[in-house]
Amino acid sequence: MSYSPSNLTRSSAIDEMSSQIQELSESTLAMVQQIPPGPQRIRGIAGSGKTVLLCQKAAYMHLQHPEWDIALVFFTRSLYDLMEKQVNLWLQHFSNGERKYCRQNSQLKVFHAWGAKDKNGLYRTICKAHEIKPFPLDNNINVPPEKLGRVVRQLLEKLETMGNKPMFDAILIDQGNDLVVRDELKYQDKQPIYWMAWQALRPVDEKNPNQRRLIWAYDEAQSLQALNIPTAKELFGEEYTNLVQGFHRGRIPKSIVMKRCYRTPHSILTAAHAIGMGLLRPEGILSGYTRKKSWENIGYQVTGIFNNGQEITLHRPSENSPNPIPEIWQEQVLQFNTFEPGKPN
Repeated sequence: MSYSPSNLTRSSAIDEMSSQIQELSESTLAMVQQIPPGPQRIRGIAGSGKTVLLCQKAAYMHLQHPEWDIALVFFTRSLYDLMEKQVNLWLQHFSNGERKYCRQNSQLKVFHAWGAKDKNGLYRTICKAHEIKPFPLDNNINVPPEKLGRVVRQLLEKLETMGNKPMFDAILIDQGNDLVVRDELKYQDKQPIYWMAWQALRPVDEKNPNQRRLIWAYDEAQSLQALNIPTAKELFGEEYTNLVQGFHRGRIPKSIVMKRCYRTPHSILTAAHAIGMGLLRPEGILSGYTRKKSWENIGYQVTGIFNNGQEITLHRPSENSPNPIPEIWQEQVLQFNTFEPGKPN
């Protein structure tokens, strides 16, 4: 179908965009087919395809190793349907339509981090495996991570005395930034939810207990208050400082940076970064990255040196913002209006 201003609606433009982005998501398949023999961190700005990549990885792992117990974990309960649909989509894709996702009979589990009475989650599943009564989840969908963190700390304290039973071969965590709690809620200097997941994993190599297949995705620059990605040391403690540095055997990276943003058109993304961080504010920037590498990690090219009084030029290459809306939609994608106080609009 050809699009022109006469037959294009916003709805049809969004449909066409979704179709093209689905095709673009197949560009991550090379990373999907690399199953790490240990931990792996995936980082990138919102809309960079981290969720799709995790669903692809989970589906591919399940088809390659149907005997593995795999958990795909997320924080927001309202994402259940989306995650299961994505897993089903990629199971069918990788199996040429022969396999579909079945919640009841699959060793691949799509889990909310906490869980509820009608749907198991990672926390509830681990409790049940150890015959521990899980703390009930409120009906409120938006449970703060601190509440889950406190409950998980209690679980970890019990497991320390009664013994731990690893039950998964791989755990993939989406929305990893939503599972980080304040330092005072840590368990033995470890993030409790991450440590619970780590403890629930069977070592890949019995001689090396640090080889556990935990894969987590983390949003880069999710907010002005959270510009820094927690290090492995901050998540797992001093003894795991180098957990995601370097490569696994087969040159599989322990850390992946996704610089492209598929969800948001180029002009909107760059404007949002500029306005949100106050990059051109006469009194100085409000909050933002001050290292070249940090800007490069979210898909920008940097000209200049970060020194006081020096001018820096930031450029986002078009290949790092492949959203097709500017080509599909004939009108301006970004419109900016100003209004004077006290005057009618």
